[in-house]
Amino acid sequence: MILFYPSGKTSIYKKIPYVAPTLADLEGYIGEYYSRELDVSFEIIEAQNNELLISLPKRKKKYEVEVLNRNELLIFDYILKIQRDQFNRVTGILLTTNRVLNNKFIKKTKLKFQPKIAVGSGSINVSSIGSGSGKSSAILLTRNYANGNEIWSQQFGGKGYDKASSILATDDGYLIIGSTSSYGNGNYDMYVIKTDKRGKKQWQNTYGGFYNEYGYSAEKTANGYLIKGTVQNCTSNTDIFTRKCTTNVWFVSIDKRGKEISNTILEEIKE
Repeated sequence: MILFYPSGKTSIYKKIPYVAPTLADLEGYIGEYYSRELDVSFEIIEAQNNELLISLPKRKKKYEVEVLNRNELLIFDYILKIQRDQFNRVTGILLTTNRVLNNKFIKKTKLKFQPKIAVGSGSINVSSIGSGSGKSSAILLTRNYANGNEIWSQQFGGKGYDKASSILATDDGYLIIGSTSSYGNGNYDMYVIKTDKRGKKQWQNTYGGFYNEYGYSAEKTANGYLIKGTVQNCTSNTDIFTRKCTTNVWFVSIDKRGKEISNTILEEIKE
């Protein structure tokens, strides 16, 4: 769009590309955000029918949040640009209005992965459930109606601690990403389970070595999937008092049957 002024000046506006937000995107926006520079915070909360509201300090009224696309929100004339980490979690917002450009608000609460995806008129949820003894945990997959009532469920895992982080829809089912101490080569290993659309397990696999590897999220690739998580390395296997350990972002590429193709260690995570 070109705006012509009486003075002869023109302004060119480009159309914002629209990328429809998913149910996981909407849930990812929810939380409290804080600006260290302004010493101001606000909270995005969920309303009915997957709508979002913003709660401002010292104001009783809550205001509607317009979702322009999955990466940009609008409140009055405030543009909120979404920031994400390597695992696609919402970690912050850049606020722009008038003379203020990209003022950073850090997300302080609810750094979620993607444990729920919309399916038809309902959803598919993945979660971790503890045993009665507290000495193990399992992964629970549920198909639910829109009101949250369960249609069916499937449970996965072994005798140790098995935990789910997120779920990805595939052409013929679902991919569950998490971590396990029941299977694999060490303490915790990255854990991936492939199911059909009824939640029946088609295959499972683990990735990692002696220390702790965790799976957090995944995305589709031309040959299969890219699993995103973390990998730990330590200077000693036995001396737990003086050894030094580092944790890095870790991407593992697998084919459609779960066989590892390659893996890449990225930057260190400061803990």
